[in-house]
Formats: sequence, C-alpha cells, structure tokens
Amino acid sequence: MEFLSDALVSPTISIPAGMTTEMSYWVNCLMFDINSDSDAFLDDFYYIEVAPSNSAIWTPLVYDYAFNGSQLTWVERTNGLWNSLPTTNINLTPWAGQNVRLRFRVVTDGAQVPQDSTGLFIDDITLTSHTLPNNDVGASSLVIPFPTYAGQGPITCTVGLANYGVQNQPLVPAFWSVNGAATSLIPWTTIAAGDTAFSNLYLDSASGGRL
Repeated sequence: MEFLSDALVSPTISIPAGMTTEMSYWVNCLMFDINSDSDAFLDDFYYIEVAPSNSAIWTPLVYDYAFNGSQLTWVERTNGLWNSLPTTNINLTPWAGQNVRLRFRVVTDGAQVPQDSTGLFIDDITLTSHTLPNNDVGASSLVIPFPTYAGQGPITCTVGLANYGVQNQPLVPAFWSVNGAATSLIPWTTIAAGDTAFSNLYLDSASGGRL
C-alpha cells in the first residue's frame, strides 16, 4: 500500500530563552478512514514536528488523528499522542533561545471511505511562554502494567520525574505511599534542567498504592 505525505510549514518562530513554551491549536480532522486495512495501525493521521530554522532535520513532537471530537467539528488541542498515549502538552521548551519552524505533516493511504474525507484543517496556532522557576521538579507520568488484579503480587510501575526548572537537580527525593505509609525511591534521582528521569516503584496489588 502506498502512503502519501504532505505538510504545512510555518514561518520562522523565535522561542524565548529561559522560559517554558507550549503550543495549542484548533483542528478539524476530516480523515475518517483511519485504518482502512484493519491492521491495528493508523493509516490516516498527522504529525506536529519542529526543526531549527537552519536545519532540515525535523523532530516529531506528537501525532494526532480524527478522534475525540475533531472528526465532528473544530476542537482545541493542547496535547497530542505518543506511543498511543496522550502527552501532557505540546512542549517546545527544549528549543528555547532558538529560531524554529513548525510543520503539520499528514500521512494518509489515499483511501477515502466515506467520500467526504476532505483532509486536515488547522487554525489559531498559539505558543504560550512562561518564566521558568529555578527549582521545580514533579511527577510527569505514572505507568502501571495492565491488567492488574487483587492478589497479583508486587507490580513493577514506572514513574517519570521531570525537572521543569532552570537548575540541575542532584539527588531529587521522591516518595510513594501505600495506605499512607511513605516509601522513598532508592536511589534518589539526579535530573538535568529540562530532562525527565524514570524510576521503578513496586506496588502490592492487594493493598492499593498511590504516588
């Protein structure tokens, strides 16, 4: 099956230094035939990508497709998908202090079922920047294996700890609790500014745990 690709590319944009920058936009995604060959993989979707203005190398930020309302009407998107999971945001902070271009790149197999699959429509792209704090570390994700059930025994979970500040953070203390009893993540984590570190924690499915 031949896949087609086309893209909408922005003018050069300056990402402020020393600030967090996130992106939002409005979309009406009229690409309904998202899996025409029924192989469990998307056939009609789009990437949001970024590249320094002096580079031809594009980095994907998120992908999205006709779901969660965008297949019916205009909706605002403040995040996207990656590895089939929703992202927290559309984050341009790693390009702080640089001039970049953005692009929406459509990938489609060309099949149009139903026939009113007219394409991707984008409007009101907004970049919002905030001053970065010196010290700001928090949990950005928690992955728990599925399925889990009572009596399963210890479950290995993964927590992402993100450094949202401008200072490197050595030996970040982090804890998780089961029924109110706090347990420290060992070893404590060192996280560079703007990075995310991942640590394992272990929950007993019979007792119920929370981060």
